[in-house]
Amino acid sequence: MPNRKNRAPSRLKQYFGQQFDERRSKEAHGDTGVLLENFVSLTVKAGLTHFDHLMAIGRFSAKPFRIKYLHPKLKETQSSRGVTYFNQLVDVMEGILVN
Repeated sequence: MPNRKNRAPSRLKQYFGQQFDERRSKEAHGDTGVLLENFVSLTVKAGLTHFDHLMAIGRFSAKPFRIKYLHPKLKETQSSRGVTYFNQLVDVMEGILVN
């Protein structure tokens, strides 16, 4: 049996970092594949927070998904303008989380 420490990092950890808990997502019956194989085409209005953007992305992406938890810090910054997202889900989420 291979040593778990020597395994290559999952593709999800490559995109979302060490904080993403793939095991807990699977235990909650989440489909982690939807994060890698999904597309977003969405416009959100001004005055919304990153938290609001991510919740809208979950509801209106090509393959909608439920978000169980987002860090409260994402509610701190409001956008002064509307934003249009048109890209692969992982790229859109990475852009939001980096900012």
